Amino acid sequence: MLAKWLHRPPRVLLVDEPVRGIDVGAKAEIFALLTRLAHDGMAVVMVSEEIEDLHAVCDRIDVLARGRVTARLDPARDDVASIMRAMFETRTAA
Repeated sequence: MLAKWLHRPPRVLLVDEPVRGIDVGAKAEIFALLTRLAHDGMAVVMVSEEIEDLHAVCDRIDVLARGRVTARLDPARDDVASIMRAMFETRTAA
């Protein structure tokens, strides 16, 4: 599916759960591809329930609630526990 979309490269690529249900090897390949595209200048927006994947791959993590960004985290500075805390604080405040 990604190859189809990348035939004519977009400026922004939105991927929703790009590695759900695939094996570890394919997961690594897809993450490497998304990282390379981002380094080449494409904006890649990834939606995932897998916090560890987001932390490993993303340059920035935004937590959203009710259509608004409620927290902006930096994976280089914030650990997985910080991301989880931001998510649950947003849920209890909403």
